[in-house]
Amino acid sequence: MNNPNFIRLSGWAFIIGAFCFYMFFPLYYLNSLGVNVGRVVAGWGISYDLSFYASPFVLAIGMFGLWARYGEIVGKLGKIILLISPVGILISQYGLTQASIYEQEAFVSVAGLVVLLTCLTLFGVLALISKPLPRWNGLPIIAGVGFPAIFLYSSFAWTDEASMMNQFALVVLVVTIQFIALVALGYILQGDVIKEARSHPREQTA
Repeated sequence: MNNPNFIRLSGWAFIIGAFCFYMFFPLYYLNSLGVNVGRVVAGWGISYDLSFYASPFVLAIGMFGLWARYGEIVGKLGKIILLISPVGILISQYGLTQASIYEQEAFVSVAGLVVLLTCLTLFGVLALISKPLPRWNGLPIIAGVGFPAIFLYSSFAWTDEASMMNQFALVVLVVTIQFIALVALGYILQGDVIKEARSHPREQTA
């Protein structure tokens, strides 16, 4: 597979991964409000698995696409950040197997998303300096920072169940913004490589 094809695929991976990541949160919120969403909620265990366990794998492809397209522009540190971003997936898999022994399964299992989105945020900080994207270089920060910030806050803040449900509306708002930003990032990644291919019509090997 040549580079342009892989980068286009990675753009789609951001879009698909955004849907997988997002789908659990509004369902959970509607259910908490007592809204009957029928068969969708009946299968929301699947939406949970897609959000926390499947989406990191898909989004990791998008991260490799950013590395392939913008790695040389953003510099060595940016390339390293993009390459290590999927490490969180291994931690998540540990959470599914061993962490339950120490009653930390829920905490560890979301690490795939936390690590990956944190790396995306750090890439966005570097992108503001080197400006590798054709536009909206701050977009990776918006696409990445929300969920890790929520995770960090919830890990250290002591809140009862009622307070958590009151705050979940804010969580849904934050991940909605992330969802839109991830889709936009995938669209930009696809459009940029198509524009580059038209400007420089040559074969590039992966």
